[in-house]
Amino acid sequence: MATLVLAVGADIVIELAAHGRLRRNSVVGIRTQRVRQTNATWVRGHAAAVWPARATAMLVTAIGVWAVAVESPQLSVVLTAAGVVALFLGTGTAALVASRSVRRVRR
Repeated sequence: MATLVLAVGADIVIELAAHGRLRRNSVVGIRTQRVRQTNATWVRGHAAAVWPARATAMLVTAIGVWAVAVESPQLSVVLTAAGVVALFLGTGTAALVASRSVRRVRR
């Protein structure tokens, strides 16, 4: 369930930053050097990362519900591990998309 909370929390943070409701800071948000350069790159990068973050939150939620619903403890552990992997891959993808979107704008 912790992965579910992290995935949904990341989605919320990215959405807030994408709409300018979360200012550039040193605590939460996408932490790449390119995204953090200016307020404009902060918003642009987070806006580009909204869909990868949303897809990650939905996938991790589905895996989490499935992990709770199964009767097999072994399958539940495997699904939980799959949720952790999905969280890392999804947040990494969101950060990559954000950085690339900012790079394209700066050229």
